[in-house]
Amino acid sequence: MKQTLNQLLNRHRVLCGIAVALLLSSLTFVYNLTTGPLVNLNDIGSWSNRLLFTALSAIVHISLLLLVIPFKITSGKMVIRQLALTFAFLIFLLAINQKTFAYTTQVQPMIRQMDSGGLSVIGTFDTNLSVPMLTLYYMFTRGPIYDMYLAKLFAIACYEFLCLCVAGVIGEQHDGWAAEAVLCLSLILPQGFLSAACAAQMDVFAFLLAVLSWKAIMQGNRKVGYAVFGVAAALCGAFWFCLPVLEFGNGYTKAIRHDQDGPTAILTAEKLPDRLRQICIAPAVAILCCLPAVIFGCPAGTALGSLLRCVSALPVAGAGVPSLVSYLPRALVEEMPQYAFLRPIAELDTVTWAAENYMGHHFEILMHGLSFANLAVYMGLMVYAVLKNEHGVHRWITGLLIALMCMTSLDMSAWMLICILCIAGIVIEPRVRIPAALLLFATAGGSAYPVAGEVMLSPALQNTLCLIALGMLLGIFDVHWIEERK
Repeated sequence: MKQTLNQLLNRHRVLCGIAVALLLSSLTFVYNLTTGPLVNLNDIGSWSNRLLFTALSAIVHISLLLLVIPFKITSGKMVIRQLALTFAFLIFLLAINQKTFAYTTQVQPMIRQMDSGGLSVIGTFDTNLSVPMLTLYYMFTRGPIYDMYLAKLFAIACYEFLCLCVAGVIGEQHDGWAAEAVLCLSLILPQGFLSAACAAQMDVFAFLLAVLSWKAIMQGNRKVGYAVFGVAAALCGAFWFCLPVLEFGNGYTKAIRHDQDGPTAILTAEKLPDRLRQICIAPAVAILCCLPAVIFGCPAGTALGSLLRCVSALPVAGAGVPSLVSYLPRALVEEMPQYAFLRPIAELDTVTWAAENYMGHHFEILMHGLSFANLAVYMGLMVYAVLKNEHGVHRWITGLLIALMCMTSLDMSAWMLICILCIAGIVIEPRVRIPAALLLFATAGGSAYPVAGEVMLSPALQNTLCLIALGMLLGIFDVHWIEERK
């Protein structure tokens, strides 16, 4: 009887998926209208806005559930993925009214200025965000509904789809329930909850595009992959540092071979000049992403310069993320709100005690010099990682970790993708379990409110754990004796 039911469900898998998606989205819609997380929307305004946002949430929810159907999995796994997405969606909506320091002090003031001046005022902002990222914020905060709600709903949808895409890639390469385990564990990451549901960080959209580009390049669709990668890099400059990892080992393109068995899709090796031309698609697309803001009044130089500024900018005030800069002691925001980098150190200038002047202009020069030092460290570590010739999740975790640790302008949302890959590594790759666990612990320690000091680990200790994990991934610290002992 059980086997017959499974065969029937698998035969009508699409209809089963649509029915479950309609059922779960309808129940969630009714729950949000009655006693769910969307009942108490503090800044929604009228009942018509409340009903409109609830209906919009239901549309986003059912769209996520329908996206599970194209994956070639059994009906049972499909339903489990839909249930996991539904429960995670409700958990994320619990933070719909949460206003984080990063959003209220950095993002929301810029949105308010764009409300009155449009995209032409982007050139006046003093921020690490690129012009394409600010344009994305502008696009998804229009309408009668409070801008934070729209930004959070978009970030939640992107994060859930990101977890679903990573689980789909894992499911294509490994049998069993590994993909479902990765999906369920990724959806409850504190890093994702804080960045997407609480802080409404649009970086998650860039990470989603990066995963889609990675998948396209692995399948041989290199031109499409690098075009999508260009959009991701325009939104988050950290991905320019991941370009060597993306290219190494993926120099193939899809072709159709005709033989007696009919047309067959194969992967053919690309020559170096062709590969370089395809890589150039990414910066070209990144430049095109600046066009909407330029058309509506943003200076072209400012727009193009923002693509580089988000790579070499100074650290975000109180970002609390692991990086090489984190070993420098930080100041409280109320001490120096314009910089918030270092605590005043008496030994620096005991005569004039010019703490604010020194911490301002001179420290900016110091940090820009440190950016070049980070670039040198990045190039050395990346060459060493490429020579190690690792593959799969191991290579991606190593490359992303090197890129993130050598970036000075990132916040905790930039570590979401590597956290999801760490979960995948723990599930499917025994060699990376120990360093992946260290990375998860280090990044989870910063997933709170660093500005208020409410973190489990200081940024310096987080970075130390990341350095130890990087040494394990690069083979500097031998951990194979643990596997042999098992």
